[in-house]
Amino acid sequence: MESRGMIIALGGLALVFPEYALFFVMGALIFVIFQRWKISKKRIKSDEMSVELLFSLGSLKNMTEVSVANEMKKFNCFEEYVIKFEKTSKLDFPNFGWKSSTVAMAIRSALKTGNQKILSKALQQISARQQSLSETQSIMTSQKYTLIASMAVASAILGLTSSISGQNYLYYVIIQSLISSLWVTFLGNNFYEALSLSLPLCLSAYFLSLRFV
Repeated sequence: MESRGMIIALGGLALVFPEYALFFVMGALIFVIFQRWKISKKRIKSDEMSVELLFSLGSLKNMTEVSVANEMKKFNCFEEYVIKFEKTSKLDFPNFGWKSSTVAMAIRSALKTGNQKILSKALQQISARQQSLSETQSIMTSQKYTLIASMAVASAILGLTSSISGQNYLYYVIIQSLISSLWVTFLGNNFYEALSLSLPLCLSAYFLSLRFV
């Protein structure tokens, strides 16, 4: 609700002060991106906590839905699912990402079959996939920053062009920031994390270059 109120307020200011509408729209866009980035970071952290839950369950001698729910209580990200279980006796698991999805499948299988070795096998699968992803991301990291840096340079050039020609290229800067973030996503990185870096960097390059001419 607070996010919606902020966006409505900025939209109202854009209507009252149309000469500054672009800046209010930019402010709303940056605010939305920041909120999405926070949500994305929270989901990633919660996805990691799913693996911690799996480690915790591996030490249980006898695993039941009640014991699983008790272990879930130790992690804030599972709070609403524990509350639901206490009310309905139905144990559900969140889907924060591929790790939590794998963990949920392993726990359900272990509860159904009574074979807790499934948990250790799931941990091995998660570890192997995480190692593979880490190797891939390390290779792509340099490409990610090279791409974002090139977008910042392009924004600076647009700023110089704008100061010479008198035309406003701010929309182009925003659009190319979005495009670069999409490319970074294709390289295996987080979209909102990339956008939270590329957009401020491109805007800063654009406005700073306006002062050079």
